[in-house]
Amino acid sequence: MNENRILLVQDDPQNTDCIAAILKSEALQLVAVAMDAQQTRTMSREHAPDVVMVDTSLPEFDAVLSELSRMEGCTIVYLHREGSQPAPTPLFASVPVCREELLAVLRTALYYSQQEQLLKRSRNGMAVLLSIITQVAVQIDEEGNILNMNPAAELFARCSAQKASGKAFSSLFRLHMGQQLIDNPAKLTRRQSCERFSIQGPDGDERTVLLRVSPCGQSCFEIPSCIVLMEDLTDSLLCTRDRDMTHQALQGVSEAVLILGHDNNGCAGEPLFCNKAFSELFSCPEQSISQRKLSDFFKPMPETPWGQLFDAIEASGEWKGEGLAKSLSGEEFSAQVCVRPIKSDTLGHCGYAIAVQDTTHIHRLEESIRQSQKIEAVGRLASGIAHDFNNLLSVINSYCDLQVLKLDEDSPAMRYAQQIRAAGRKGVDLVSQLMTFSRKDRPNPTQIDLSHVVEDVKSMLRRVIREDIEMDTVYGDDISSVKADQGQIEQILLNLCVNARDAMPNGGRLRIEVANRTYEKNVVRNHCTIRPGSYVVLSVEDSGCGMDEETQKRIFDPFFTTKEIGKGTGLGLATVQSIMKQYSGHIIVRSRPGEGSRFELVFPAESKSSTGGGLSSESSSGPCPTGSEKIFIVEDDETFLDCISGLLRLHGYQVYTAYDGSSALDMMAQIDYDIDMLVSDLVLPKLSGREVAARLLEHKPETKVIFMTGYDDQLDTFYSLPGDAIILEKPFPLNTLLIKARELLDQQPG
Repeated sequence: MNENRILLVQDDPQNTDCIAAILKSEALQLVAVAMDAQQTRTMSREHAPDVVMVDTSLPEFDAVLSELSRMEGCTIVYLHREGSQPAPTPLFASVPVCREELLAVLRTALYYSQQEQLLKRSRNGMAVLLSIITQVAVQIDEEGNILNMNPAAELFARCSAQKASGKAFSSLFRLHMGQQLIDNPAKLTRRQSCERFSIQGPDGDERTVLLRVSPCGQSCFEIPSCIVLMEDLTDSLLCTRDRDMTHQALQGVSEAVLILGHDNNGCAGEPLFCNKAFSELFSCPEQSISQRKLSDFFKPMPETPWGQLFDAIEASGEWKGEGLAKSLSGEEFSAQVCVRPIKSDTLGHCGYAIAVQDTTHIHRLEESIRQSQKIEAVGRLASGIAHDFNNLLSVINSYCDLQVLKLDEDSPAMRYAQQIRAAGRKGVDLVSQLMTFSRKDRPNPTQIDLSHVVEDVKSMLRRVIREDIEMDTVYGDDISSVKADQGQIEQILLNLCVNARDAMPNGGRLRIEVANRTYEKNVVRNHCTIRPGSYVVLSVEDSGCGMDEETQKRIFDPFFTTKEIGKGTGLGLATVQSIMKQYSGHIIVRSRPGEGSRFELVFPAESKSSTGGGLSSESSSGPCPTGSEKIFIVEDDETFLDCISGLLRLHGYQVYTAYDGSSALDMMAQIDYDIDMLVSDLVLPKLSGREVAARLLEHKPETKVIFMTGYDDQLDTFYSLPGDAIILEKPFPLNTLLIKARELLDQQPG
């Protein structure tokens, strides 16, 4: 038997000696003998006995028992005398003692004491184990009563482990699976004991916990129990939900977004996440973003290097600027970049959010606006110069016409005059072509011959393309007419030829062809269907670099261009397509990389018809008509005024003249508005020609009116002329004025 400490509480020396002898013979250690309650308290504290033998006949027996009840881990053996108090437990021996009885009882008591010590150490170990678990941990018995709790459980339940001991688990922890209250977790199955449950906290808030129930190993002296572990998932689930919501929100944003991490040195870390817009813009799969670096997407910024940029962000809170970005496919583009730090109240600085917007199309739009403003300025300048230039041409051509009228056909001077007149007509045509590209008036579709249009504009196209490009024009036989505005057709040719020129930087060949074509059945070309019928095809073909299929799919998109920034707006072919749609035409594109490009513009053919003379600039043959009526001329160009007034006087008319509108009205009043015809420039100093005509017609409504103009945009007034007035566009042949004047004067009222 192992050595154990035994305390004897006995006031009879004879019995004490007898018991001591028995213990000594069995090598049992009698550590002390106490005779009253005070000595019992002192000896028990000093020796910490495993077994205490107490004589029940002691006068202070109750006081001694009271002292022994405060001791932990010891077993009591009662020594019972005849007639004394009965022993409260089965561990007792009779006095006087019997050796065998006493040793049997002591062996049992020592065994109980050893097991009690083991149980105490086990409970202490369980308490230590529970204390180091950070999750909520509760030890319960098979009935669901609380045996012990760790500090996390005490904090959650707001109850100490000592006060909770013995209480039902459900009284402090209201655990739910759906609508069912779990009163005893020890009864849960193994599957159920590893699932999510909801639990109501002391404040009534619902929390989500992951429950684990594990049985505890126990000795025969320890009641069966289990450990209930509850891991709070609420914050984690909220973070996951918030992260998923943020992820979905970023995926729905049209702006490209890149999330950077934050390293331990306070600098920007590696990419963590990008949304779909960023993935598409930079040609980078979302799943591989963590393998990339910031330098893979952005070119270095000499003004503000990235390192300094992030330092500046810490001070100001954000950074906005423009830089040069690059996709993983190698394409570079301008980008507006906004960088903001990502901060959390609990985690502090977490990283950076970089928002990127492709500004290439914005720059192209700005360049297009600037180009449009330049074109508008050139148009305004051309329109302003046209008046004076047309007046000069009018004078040159008019005096030439007068000279031709006075010369004999066989005169040597006749040939010189005709050469001057031919040069003047070419000047008129040149001004007309320039004004075609600057005019703002509505398109005026008429039946035109595309081969004539190409021939008219060929000299201008020759100036647009370079000398190292050979230009050929080919026309088919008996070309059908088409209904279109000649100015718009010239604009189409200009756009296509400029694109062809840029596609041949080292020179090449440009071919313009006009031909009739008939389709017997539906033909599908470039996603458009050409119905059966007769068409006229205007083709522009170059020997340039050509285009691949992907480029061909986008060439008609506004602002799409393959040219460098500043060298193209991406509006040329979009304009061509818009014009073709107006005339129910089609565009067929044939191109391959390195093999040049061919654009075929397919127009519905029109049956040929003769067009009226109208305001034609062609001279009519035959003698010029004469008359004797009174004609008032208002013209601010003195030379041109002298020319046309002399012409009308030469042909018998009575002519009055004035240089501005105000003077003209004064002179008309002096002759009592006795005027048969007013010939006036539309644009005059002080009063316009329209105002002069309106004042005159108030006094004499039957007066005929002819307006003249050298401003192209003044032709809009043709649609709101007073009475039966007509308009002549400068410069015009003098016989045209004579013919139109005679026609108007001969018209019957009404």
